[in-house]
Parts: sequence; C-alpha cells; structure tokens
Amino acid sequence: MSTALEHVGDSAVDVRIDHGERTDIPIQVLITPVGGRLRILPPERFWGGHELVEEGQAVAVVELADRTEHPVCSTVRGRLGAVLGRDGELVTPGQAVAWVERE
Repeated sequence: MSTALEHVGDSAVDVRIDHGERTDIPIQVLITPVGGRLRILPPERFWGGHELVEEGQAVAVVELADRTEHPVCSTVRGRLGAVLGRDGELVTPGQAVAWVERE
C-alpha cells in the first residue's frame, strides 16, 4: 500500500491507495486496478464447503488486449464470499470483482 498526501484547504490529508476497500464489516472488496477481460482462477483450498484464500493469493486475473495479465489478489486471509463477474466479462479499472470475508 502506498501513501500520498492530498491538500484539503490548509491541511495535508494522508491518502492511502489500496486495491481493496476497507469497511467496518468483516469483508474486503477486491478491486481491479486495470480494465480488460476478467479470468477467474480455479480454487486452491476448501474447508467446510467454502473456498479459502490467503493474503496475496490471486483469485482472478484481468487480461489485456496484448495478452498480458494483471492479478487481482486478496488483501486479507479468509473465505471467498463471491466473484462479482463472469469469466470472460469485460471489467473497468476500479471495478469490484470479488469479496472476501476476513478471518
């Protein structure tokens, strides 16, 4: 996560740039940093009928027209709640593509 300062009036505000939105509820929304074609990755681990993911694990990739791929990785360890798109669907930068229930 990178940190930047944004000036609001006479004050400097710390602005954090992240690929996931943080909330007070125990979920992490995963955001794609680029636009392209969504490719959902197969699950790596299950427990109790749920897909579990580790922090840093890619749950999908976004494929660009030149065939380069950008991973969409979980920023937390937990249970994959849902992928918010279909395999092959076009996504735009900043679009939510999955959510993870934090462990």
